[in-house]
Amino acid sequence: MIVNYLITKIEANRDIVAPANSQISITDNISLTNLEKDDKLNILRFSFRFDASVMADQKNFGKIGVEGVLFYAGDKLEEIFKGWNEGKKIEPSLAVEVTQAASDIGSIEALALSKSLQLPPVITLPRVTAQTTENQSQEPPKKSSKK
Repeated sequence: MIVNYLITKIEANRDIVAPANSQISITDNISLTNLEKDDKLNILRFSFRFDASVMADQKNFGKIGVEGVLFYAGDKLEEIFKGWNEGKKIEPSLAVEVTQAASDIGSIEALALSKSLQLPPVITLPRVTAQTTENQSQEPPKKSSKK
């Protein structure tokens, strides 16, 4: 299980001012870059990188990068470490756990940075919509997480 994390590097830039009616697209990527074993603490250190790119009409609009380390404690540390060194392979359930943690951490940091740079949010925020009934009476707004 992931017991802690440390952010080691943050990069963020905004390159251009997007025209008012430009088509905005956002892509992100998460990668596990390294694995180290700490025998003294009996943990594994998964290094990761999270990148988000914001494009306006297919031109670079901004980029955000977050690097960090996830600290993993659990059973089979030696087996996990050996599998990584023999081809960067880890069991699927562990890969999901570690990649999800890296994605969560990177996305949250990137969201704060995108606000500071006045870029669109790199994650989908919930949308509030008003729904009406047949007699057009207003119901309280409802939240949705649709893109």
